[in-house]
Amino acid sequence: MTKSHRIKHRVSELSAFLLGIILTFLTAGILISIAVLLQDYSFRDGIYPSVTVDGVSMGHRKVSDIQDKYSKLNTQLSHTQIELKYNEGVVATYSGELLKLHSDGAEIAKQAYLIARQGSSLTQVKEKLQSLLKLRTFEFTTHLDYDESPITDTLKLLALQYNVEPRNALFELKGNKVSAFSIEKNGLLINADEVRGSIRNTLLSPKVLSRSTKPFIFTVNSVVVKPLVTLAQANTQGITELIGEGTSNYTHSIPGRIHNLLLASDKLHGTLIPRGAVFSYNDTVGEISARTGYQQAYVIVNGRTELGDGGGVCQTSTTLFRAAINSGLPISEWTAHAYRVGYYENDSKPGRDATVYSPSVDLKFVNDTPAAILIQVESNLDDKTLIYRLWGKMDDRKVTISDVSTSGALPAPPDRYQDDPSLKKGVTKQVDWAAGGLRAWFDYKVTKGLEVIQEKTFVSNYKPWQAVYLVGTQD
Repeated sequence: MTKSHRIKHRVSELSAFLLGIILTFLTAGILISIAVLLQDYSFRDGIYPSVTVDGVSMGHRKVSDIQDKYSKLNTQLSHTQIELKYNEGVVATYSGELLKLHSDGAEIAKQAYLIARQGSSLTQVKEKLQSLLKLRTFEFTTHLDYDESPITDTLKLLALQYNVEPRNALFELKGNKVSAFSIEKNGLLINADEVRGSIRNTLLSPKVLSRSTKPFIFTVNSVVVKPLVTLAQANTQGITELIGEGTSNYTHSIPGRIHNLLLASDKLHGTLIPRGAVFSYNDTVGEISARTGYQQAYVIVNGRTELGDGGGVCQTSTTLFRAAINSGLPISEWTAHAYRVGYYENDSKPGRDATVYSPSVDLKFVNDTPAAILIQVESNLDDKTLIYRLWGKMDDRKVTISDVSTSGALPAPPDRYQDDPSLKKGVTKQVDWAAGGLRAWFDYKVTKGLEVIQEKTFVSNYKPWQAVYLVGTQD
């Protein structure tokens, strides 16, 4: 065989070999294509394989079946109950239906079905092959969602009702008196973000599916908002806190008496007592007469009830005396009334009153505390209560005030009726109430650690006093 024949023979053999390979690949391709087409046909109504929803294979499953499953789930979610509580009480109740709590599973099923069915022809073929040949997994995840607006509306109403702005302390001096004073006050803020976050974490988690009838309960909390300026920052007098207060009740007082005690209280209100200073009631209140604005009210003069300028100011000295001893201050001058006065026993036993009569009878006490003392007065006209508060700085003193003891009781004299030209004829008005005479006393002790810094017994010797009626003589 010539050389040229041998070359032709080899070419023929190679061609036949290549043709065999090509035919083999063509046959394999045709067979694969037929297999793919047959398998693809089997998914004509269902989702392709290698497609998962929430980690579960959806291959061969119909969209309608999956949507039906999530429709039932949404029905279950609509029955979910949520309670919102504040201050131990339920303030709102929501249903899943109201909140439109639902799963997007039905929409996700549609997206899963569209794998290898949307996009360009090349994309569809590619996704079919990836799915059928399990070259890729197409993963989908469902989500829960709801309408938060009903919850937000409730929280806004709670905020309107309970939110409180913090108040800064106020301390303004004009001359030797404090003209503006208020202590700091914490604010309150409904923590809406916190409870909204708790609700969202629960409703958007799988645990929401674990309940059917038992409600989810969420508690609304509030947070304290501190003021920017405290009392300690607002003044240079060292005043930081309430150190004591005294109260009295002026029920049965006539209008003139109420006017006088309020006028005297106004002169005392805002008074600043420097550290180490001796407070004098008479010096602070000043002249008590018609010229300084006081009205006539009933006073006891020489054993008789008469109209006089400033009747009732002893209500203020009595209240201030009680505030001073409750604060543990040294009382350097004090005088009890000669007769029991019913006003001072409206809310107290006898013996805790203090009379003043300028210039000879005064109430004095010493500020031996670590700071200045500020007098603040409050009067409640509805329940006829007078309150004197002393603001300053506490130290470690301890105040002990014993109960009132009495002895030597004497009966009240017969009722007295006396003419009063200011009242019309036929009018009888009681201005004093019968009170027997007695001796009353209480012990006052102030200590610092083991040291006694104040110790005194306050003794009152009351003469018996009759009920007094005024009889009108005016035509």
